[in-house]
Amino acid sequence: MKRNTTIKILLTIGLFIAIFTKVHPEEVIGVITTINPAYLGLALLIVPLLYIVRTYRWSICLQRVGMYVPFTQLFGVVIIGLFYGLITPGKLGELGRVYHLNMSKATTLPTVFVEKLIDLFILTILSLVTIILVFQDQAIMIGMLLTCMCVIIIATGVLVNRKTVGLFARIFGFAGENVDSYVESISSLIKHTPTMSRVVLSTVGYYTVSYIIGYFILLSLCIDTFATVTLPIIVLIGNVPITISGLGLRESVGALCFVLLGIDGMYGFSFSLILFVIITLVPGLVGYALCMKPGYSSA
Repeated sequence: MKRNTTIKILLTIGLFIAIFTKVHPEEVIGVITTINPAYLGLALLIVPLLYIVRTYRWSICLQRVGMYVPFTQLFGVVIIGLFYGLITPGKLGELGRVYHLNMSKATTLPTVFVEKLIDLFILTILSLVTIILVFQDQAIMIGMLLTCMCVIIIATGVLVNRKTVGLFARIFGFAGENVDSYVESISSLIKHTPTMSRVVLSTVGYYTVSYIIGYFILLSLCIDTFATVTLPIIVLIGNVPITISGLGLRESVGALCFVLLGIDGMYGFSFSLILFVIITLVPGLVGYALCMKPGYSSA
């Protein structure tokens, strides 16, 4: 087992141990067993819409670089990408979607990078607004989010800079023409205002659907639905690649946010876990099934 994987497993276990010193497992089980199945069912029914919006967003980026894929086929590739993201830190495995497209990876990889950057940017903005309006006295959290914003800006600069991309290409043995194709593709995406506007708007739509799903999960838990405002913070921190699939980290942040709202931490833990299961785990398992199915090796 690789050292990094071992560290992530230990951190995941450590975080769960720390959580369960404050939140007792039997209480969480008690909360989950009393869930209102009707509201949870509604949340599950909305999940496909989430990935329809994400597929539409990716199709916008792909069309900009000259690739047109049938929507249903592209939807399948997006779901497969969820499985890859499920088993990799920070969902970086979603970059593997490009291996299911019959096109130069140097051309298609920038489309996934742009999606990821816009995702993180919107999540950080939503989280920052939530903290400023709801958790005004949490200076540490504000500092963390501002740091995230700086990292996103720096990452964007690195990903579009010909010299830095060329440096990484030489390290990993990629040809110079691939670098040129990559830089041309990512520049055409970022510098094309109509495309970026549509990508940003579809990302906002994606998180609007996420809020609705979170709303129904809270109704199923019989919790004040105002706690839906914590969703972007939970999702953003869950993307930090220090534990397996964000497990433990996401739930601890959920518990903390709920406590700050005056709600028992076990509900924050349960909310975060259920959110992960129905938005990421279940679709990710469907992605695994698709990955094993003939016909999705390329699009």
